[in-house]
Amino acid sequence: MGGMNTVASSPMSSWPMPRKAVAGVFAALCLIALAGAALYVSAVLFLLLNKANPCQAHLASIILYWDLYADDPLLKKRLIGSITASVASLLVALPLGLYTAVRRRRSLHGDARFANPMEVRQAGLLDGHARSRTPSILIGRYHGRFLALPGQLSVMLSAPTRSGKGAGIVVPNLLNWPDSVVVLDIKGENYGVTAGFRALHGQAVYAFSPFDEDARSHRWNPLTAVRTSELHRVGDLLAVAHVFFAAEGTPRARRRFSTTRRETFSLASVFICSKRPSCSERSAKCSGSPREWAGPSRITSRQCWRNARRKAGTCPTNAPMRSSGCSRPRTTP
Repeated sequence: MGGMNTVASSPMSSWPMPRKAVAGVFAALCLIALAGAALYVSAVLFLLLNKANPCQAHLASIILYWDLYADDPLLKKRLIGSITASVASLLVALPLGLYTAVRRRRSLHGDARFANPMEVRQAGLLDGHARSRTPSILIGRYHGRFLALPGQLSVMLSAPTRSGKGAGIVVPNLLNWPDSVVVLDIKGENYGVTAGFRALHGQAVYAFSPFDEDARSHRWNPLTAVRTSELHRVGDLLAVAHVFFAAEGTPRARRRFSTTRRETFSLASVFICSKRPSCSERSAKCSGSPREWAGPSRITSRQCWRNARRKAGTCPTNAPMRSSGCSRPRTTP
């Protein structure tokens, strides 16, 4: 079972800089002491190999022995052997053994825990929101203070159903985030809780739900991106078609289905834009003010055209839709 454990990262990685500096100085002193011990041990080994009294050795004896006996081939081999054995044991094997012994190992079933106050401060979660000029993501609360993750970082939240992901993380961040945000709100709960607050603070909030049973959805016309010039119209429509009908599946399926769908969409769009007013101009009349025509309540295209005519001053406020001067304008090819 011990072989399945993977070695975790060094515990020194979470130390503050002063502590790391002290540890570095201590390690350097230990290395110097081990080097002196290696010199002494090598002299002792050389005396033992030559059947001499090892008590004669001192710290720099091996240097003296090298100067005296390095010319003798046999004694030179004994000198090299003594130096190699002492350096390998004291400067290589011993430090590696100590490092392996004190290094943490990941437990088989994990050892996750809550961060202590020092780790929270070192991560910059307590005062990161105040120091950073960029928006921060709220990830929790610690002793009455919010934990904020500043910068361009990603957060992954995983929890069972009905465990408080929305109420604890999503809703507070939607109320706190000052920039734009896109929310995949399947149930509509986040929109219902936070839309009014964000709109009150100057954010334009849109709920796009085209399949809502009560038709409570904003509208979006992709043809507003098509330029009015005939020189750019076809290219813009092809770009929209490539976004809507991406190439998927095998090459044969892509040629048969994706290309056909893109061509059909492009031809139909070109026909519509050529028979009616320019796509962007026509869409601007009914998409320039979402609050006026595309709110959550159902507003028909006839009402949209009536509002446009009223703005132009050609339609009385209470005139019926089919009255003179208020019908939908018709254009000829």
